[in-house]
Amino acid sequence: MGLGGLIEHHAYVVTATLTFLACTGIPMPVSVALLIAGASAHGGHLSLFHLLPLVWFAASFGDTLLYLGGRFTGWWLLAFLCRLTTNPEQCIFRSAGYFYRRGPHTLLFAKFVPGLGAMAAPLAGSLNMRLGRFLRLDAAGAVITHQPGFLRVTSSAILFTILSFGLERPVTSPCWLCSRSS
Repeated sequence: MGLGGLIEHHAYVVTATLTFLACTGIPMPVSVALLIAGASAHGGHLSLFHLLPLVWFAASFGDTLLYLGGRFTGWWLLAFLCRLTTNPEQCIFRSAGYFYRRGPHTLLFAKFVPGLGAMAAPLAGSLNMRLGRFLRLDAAGAVITHQPGFLRVTSSAILFTILSFGLERPVTSPCWLCSRSS
């Protein structure tokens, strides 16, 4: 059973678990899972009303665990997370330098920068950012990062519906241009 079939049968649990694991620094195909879940929600198989808060909570919970780990272990957790890179020392100093230059607002867009997504939460903890401020910025960052996966599917469906007007057959998938004869 592939990722699509797993999400189809256990959608809420799988999507939340993959999001949580990705936010704790374990490489997971969370973007694919969010796109599949968004497509399933568009098809009526899932409820976005339940899925969006669940993904947001899973992402915030994973980041909060890393924050607390960074807060209580300091730079040890950062060294552990960077151990798998080719140059662990450069990984730590580059992430810390990025955080020092941009400040706490790095949490808003850290998941978009490769390597910084897993390092931002423990860095915030090791730099003694207040928990309340971290939770606010991280929650906003989780919304910015994870919700576009669902919004891409919804906006694509709206675009396909608009494009299908005036065509002899309705648009059912993004590949309609490839199969259409001229």
